[in-house]
Amino acid sequence: MLRLFDLPEGEELRHRFATGIQLLKQEFHTQGQQFGYVYERGAVIDDGTPVEGSTVTEYHRTAHPGARAPHVRLRRALDGAQLSTIDLFDRRWTLLAGRRGTLWTGAGVTVPEVAAYTIGADGDFDTDTDWQALYGISDTGAVLVRPDGHVAARWREAPATPELALRTALRTLLTTS
Repeated sequence: MLRLFDLPEGEELRHRFATGIQLLKQEFHTQGQQFGYVYERGAVIDDGTPVEGSTVTEYHRTAHPGARAPHVRLRRALDGAQLSTIDLFDRRWTLLAGRRGTLWTGAGVTVPEVAAYTIGADGDFDTDTDWQALYGISDTGAVLVRPDGHVAARWREAPATPELALRTALRTLLTTS
């Protein structure tokens, strides 16, 4: 049984279908729209770096303040359990610090609204991913993630007093209208 698509006369029809499918690409491939939204104001502290923007169809993973914190596969140091950074974002603020970020995790412990973790060798979690490059921080830097999973603030390097920086950031974020 011959079909119109298979006949030479079906060439134009095949071309029209292929063109139509390309036009619908943004209808079906929307990772950038779903995951790539970046809040530019509100409960966000801009760190002065340019936004690595996504398009409707392409998602560019970034931890720029206002962006959804990207997934990174982690291993818990305590028991080796595998989880995602996204699993850490729940009803509290979450601070992710570089592998030499113990000043941050100490600061986070004294701020009850914040769950603080170091990621890297000898940290709370380890990973095979260069998560610090993805998140745009150094060994001493940190990222504060809102309970909804969006980055609220990012410090590329630890300031002189991380606890004060964290408390100031929270005060600013929670009083932003």
